[in-house]
Amino acid sequence: MAKHRLWSPIANAFDAYRRRLIADPTAFYEHTWRLIHIQESLVVTLGSALVSRLLYLWKDEPNYIEDLNKLRKMVIDCLENGSIGNWNDILSRFGRLNPDKYPPCTFIAAVKEYLEEIPTINPNKSASKQQGVPLAFLTTWQSIAPVTSNYEDNNLSRLGRFFAINSLRNKIAHVPISGDTFRKLHTGLRREVLSLLTPSIDWQAEPPTANPNITKWHPPLCGQIANKRSYVTGSGDYGQVVGIDDDKTYWEWQKIGNQDSERWLASPFVYIDNDIKVSLLFKLEGLNGEPDENLTGQYHRFAAEVEPVREESISQEMIKSWITVEIPSSITEPLNGNNGNGITTEPTELVENIQINLGQLESAELRTKAEDAYQKRKYPQAVTFFDELERRADRQYTDVAKIHHGAALWRKANRDLDKEEKEKQFERAIKLLEAASQHRDIIYAAEARYERSKAFYHLSLLRGDRNLFEEALKDAERAAKSGYKTEHANWEKFLQRKRDEEGIESTISGVNQNENSIQDL
Repeated sequence: MAKHRLWSPIANAFDAYRRRLIADPTAFYEHTWRLIHIQESLVVTLGSALVSRLLYLWKDEPNYIEDLNKLRKMVIDCLENGSIGNWNDILSRFGRLNPDKYPPCTFIAAVKEYLEEIPTINPNKSASKQQGVPLAFLTTWQSIAPVTSNYEDNNLSRLGRFFAINSLRNKIAHVPISGDTFRKLHTGLRREVLSLLTPSIDWQAEPPTANPNITKWHPPLCGQIANKRSYVTGSGDYGQVVGIDDDKTYWEWQKIGNQDSERWLASPFVYIDNDIKVSLLFKLEGLNGEPDENLTGQYHRFAAEVEPVREESISQEMIKSWITVEIPSSITEPLNGNNGNGITTEPTELVENIQINLGQLESAELRTKAEDAYQKRKYPQAVTFFDELERRADRQYTDVAKIHHGAALWRKANRDLDKEEKEKQFERAIKLLEAASQHRDIIYAAEARYERSKAFYHLSLLRGDRNLFEEALKDAERAAKSGYKTEHANWEKFLQRKRDEEGIESTISGVNQNENSIQDL
C-alpha cells in the first residue's frame, strides 16, 4: 500500500507558503499570514475528520447520545459562526476523549495523543531529562501585546499551541505592527507551525527558503481524501479509487504501522471539485432554524491565491443526521454575561416558589428541571432540585450535575443568606466541586475547578483568609491551563491582578466595600 502523505488541505497550504517564500523571501507580512493559514487548515481538517468519525461511531449507540447531542450543537454553532476558535473548542472537547467514551478507534486515539503531547527540546532523552519548549514566537508576541499566562508555560501541549496561534492571529489582525516585528514573528511562527506538522527536526538547521525535505508527519495528519473518481493525498499525489460507488467524499486514514486503512464519510465537510482540488466546509448558515431543502455552504481553500472561497449547495439529506436532534437541557452550556472586564457575571434571577411535589418526579425529569432552572439562573430553584437528586443518590446525579449544583449553590448563598449560613453553603459547594473536578473529561474537570475557584474566592472575602485566596488562584490557574476557555483565562487574570495590584491582604480585607457589585463574579 502506498504511504499516505499530509491531508491535502494542509499540504496545499504548506506548498503555497513555500512557493511564495522562495518567490519573495522578504515578504514577511504575507508569509506570516500563510503560516497562520497552514495552522487554520490543520485545525479545520483535523476537526472535520474527528467530527465525522464520531458522528459515524456514535450514530447508533444509545450510550453516547448525550455526547453526540453535545457534538451536534457545537458543530452547528461552529459552522454558523465560521470560526477557527470554535473548531479549536471542538478539538478541545472531543479530541481528548478517554477510550470508554467511544467504540474502539485508532484514529481518535491518535488524535488524543497528538493533541495532548507536550513538545520537548530533547525528545530522544529519558522522560526525566526532557524539557518543555516555550512558544517559539512568545518573545515577539509579548512585544506586541500582553500574553495570557497559560501561553507562557513551557509545558504547553499541542492543543494549547493551537489556541495560542489563534489568539496571536486575532491580535495581529487588529493592531499595527512594524515590518521588523513581522520578520521576527515569521521566524518564530514558522518554527512553531512546522513542529506541529512533523516530529522531524533536521529542517530547523536549514534557511527558510531551503527545501525542508520532510517525509515524516504526525500520524493523525496523514491520509487521503477520495470520491468515486479519484483520491488525493499530499499536495499533488492523485490516483483512481476502488470501492466508492456513490457521489460522496470520504476520508481514508492509514493506521500507524502501515496497517489497513480506515475509511469513513467526509461529506459535507470536504468538497473535491472536477480538478481534484480540495476545499473544507467553513461556514453554513441556517442550521439553527428550519433548514431549506438545500443550504449553501462556504468552502475554503486555505492555500488558494485566487478564489479561496467557493459556495456549494448542500442537501438537507446530507446534514440531517447532525442537525435534527434536540439538545437536552442537561448538557447545554450555561449562558454567560460579561461585566465589561472580561469576567463572567450572572444577572439576578426571578425567584419563584416551586409548587411541585418533588417526590412525584422521576429522577430524569428532576434532572431536566434542575438544569433548566440553572440555565435560566434561577439558582434557588436549581439548588432545590439538585438537592433532591443528591438525596436520592441516583445515576442522574452525575459529575456534570454536581458542577451545576455547586455553581448554583455558591451563587445562591452569596446573595440570599446570612454570614454563618453563607460559610456553610460555600463549604458544601466547594466539596461538591472538588468531587466533580475528578471527572475524567478534561473540559468538565476544568469547569469544576473554575467554579470552585469562584467559591473559594468569595469565601476568602467572607473570612478574610489569605489561604483560601491562594486556593482560588491555584484552581483558576489549573482551569485556564487545561480548559483553554476565554472565561477561565479572564478569571485567572482577574485574581492575579487582585494579588499583584492590591495585595492579597487588601483584597480580602475589603469584603464589605463593593460586595454587591462582585457577588456574581
